[in-house]
Amino acid sequence: MHGTGPKNWDPRPATCLDGGWAWRDQHGTVKSPFLLLLPDGRVGGSAALSLGSWRRAADGGLVLGDRSGCEWTLAADGAGFCGPEESLTHAGDWPIRELGGRRPGRRNLVVLRAGDNSLHPLWLESMGGQDRSWDLCLSYYGDQPEQWQDQTEYFVPQKGSKFGGLAKLVEADGFVWEYDYIWFPDDDLLIDGADINLMFALAKRFDLALTQPSLASGCFINHRITEQQKDCRLRFTSFVEIMAPLFTREALAVVAPSFGLNQSGYGLDHLWPALLGSPVSRIGVIDELAMVHTRPMGANYDAEGASNEGWDVLDRFGLRQMYVTYGGVTNEARGWSKRRGEMGRTVEE
Repeated sequence: MHGTGPKNWDPRPATCLDGGWAWRDQHGTVKSPFLLLLPDGRVGGSAALSLGSWRRAADGGLVLGDRSGCEWTLAADGAGFCGPEESLTHAGDWPIRELGGRRPGRRNLVVLRAGDNSLHPLWLESMGGQDRSWDLCLSYYGDQPEQWQDQTEYFVPQKGSKFGGLAKLVEADGFVWEYDYIWFPDDDLLIDGADINLMFALAKRFDLALTQPSLASGCFINHRITEQQKDCRLRFTSFVEIMAPLFTREALAVVAPSFGLNQSGYGLDHLWPALLGSPVSRIGVIDELAMVHTRPMGANYDAEGASNEGWDVLDRFGLRQMYVTYGGVTNEARGWSKRRGEMGRTVEE
């Protein structure tokens, strides 16, 4: 099928169409309230499971392709693109960042929204700085900056919620965009520094655009799909939790505008895979290592208000909650195990 995109996403094509789009049928009924025409020819948003590709036609129209390989053309008009049975019209700004050069040295960055009780010193104590494959940015919301501001590569005082602070970082033309992989963990996670190294290495080896470490059995787990499965090295999933998402910078360039949608971040973990086109082999949970979540959900914020924010995100983008495992890399056999019809595929590793 045309337009499924290269293995490494290119964020700067000549044919990029900016912004979000609403997809309607011939009667004006909304089929998808928000989709993205992604830079590498894929379709993201709530239509990602049905639409698979797009490209510009020679006459300026738009060629859409579904997941089965069928293609059809919509003509350009003043409001967007229109055909006999459907149309695309603008549904809001969604700036996908054009990426510049990479910095020398370490290729990985950990961006931590840290308070005064952050557990990150334990990450650093477990290994020497010369052994780390990652730089650390503390986006600090506590009241004692002197205790940590000299122990990190970047120190950014920022009061407020996790995603309120992160939105300011990813919206700026700053150091975040000079790294290949960027991890956004919570500050109540216990994890070994060497395991953070391993996380970055596995994300690169298996070409994961969005991933996270699994959670150790017995700790505070919000979604069972994130619990460690010890017979797997990793699983390809429809979901990565806001607790600790790891992005390639190309994937982050697509989803970054979502960081400012609400204060809690609830709902974003269902939105991100959709925005990226729901690629079944590039999103997953890494089981080869596990974190310990030390606080229960809602321990230090308004859980009901956050939940309402999450439902608002789902409603706005026409999404539903999905917790699907498409396949995995097992410890016993090489390759991907096939678990859900044709949603997975078997290859040699």
